[in-house]
Order: sequence, then structure tokens, then C-alpha cells
Amino acid sequence: MREILSSDDRRYGGSDVRNREEIHTMFIPCGDFAASAEITLPPLGAAYFEFIPDEENKDI
Repeated sequence: MREILSSDDRRYGGSDVRNREEIHTMFIPCGDFAASAEITLPPLGAAYFEFIPDEENKDI
């Protein structure tokens, strides 16, 4: 998974709180989901992500 847009990016006048690296999912259940991921959310902003399956998780 990777961040594709953060409204807090410096280019938009924000404080540049972003997820710069690829975010790896973990097989730790959360709610009704089988996997979860730890992300950083900007204060008073929005972040959009794109799921990129790897060879292990192609069918997810």
C-alpha cells in the first residue's frame, strides 16, 4: 500500500505529515478484516492510499 495524496503535503501549504515509504500490511485482525496496516494521518487533513498487491497477497 502506498500513499497517493496527502492534503497536508508541503506543496499544498501543509506541515508535510506524510507516509513516505511503502506501507506493509500485517496479518493482525482489525474489526472484521483479516489484516491491518499502521499509517500516519495528518492533523486536520486527509490521506488517500492505493493497495499494491505483492506476490504473496495477489488474491486479496
